[in-house]
Amino acid sequence: MESHILPVLVIVILVAFGLYRRIRRTISFQPIQRRRMSIRCLLFVALLVLFVVTAAQTHLSDWVMGIGILLGLALAWVAAATTRFEIRNGVWHYRPSGWVSGVVLLLFIGRLAYRLLELYHSEDLVAASNGQPAHLQANNYTSDPWTVLVIVILFAYYAAYFAYLLWKERQLEASEHGHARN
Repeated sequence: MESHILPVLVIVILVAFGLYRRIRRTISFQPIQRRRMSIRCLLFVALLVLFVVTAAQTHLSDWVMGIGILLGLALAWVAAATTRFEIRNGVWHYRPSGWVSGVVLLLFIGRLAYRLLELYHSEDLVAASNGQPAHLQANNYTSDPWTVLVIVILFAYYAAYFAYLLWKERQLEASEHGHARN
């Protein structure tokens, strides 16, 4: 087995497991867990800000990041409009739009597959990184406009969608009890 196949295989297995979990969550109702969702929302906002700052330092066009943010927000808006809510055992549950989730997954998988194929066809991992230390390899991802676009779309989508779910759950709770929750 060639030396660069093992890391690629590990990544493929982890991605396949993540996809299984994501698909399972997409086709069934899941509870709105305020604390977990708040943490995820803040995490995606922080990742988006860090990624935009890092990409901006590589002199990548700001319009790529702007388009990515707008597309991510548009996907979140469509997902919000098509998300279904219901209450089960006193807890609000939601089911995201299957086709919006599919688009987001296809964006991620498509770009990841492209990068993995690129890595697979390289001589080895060191040659792929041009002998650079790991912290300098981030430039390989932040200097490619298509990768930046996809990553920014994903981060903006998840940040906005989780924020919407938190807002909606608060609104649903308030309407159910007849008062606003603090």
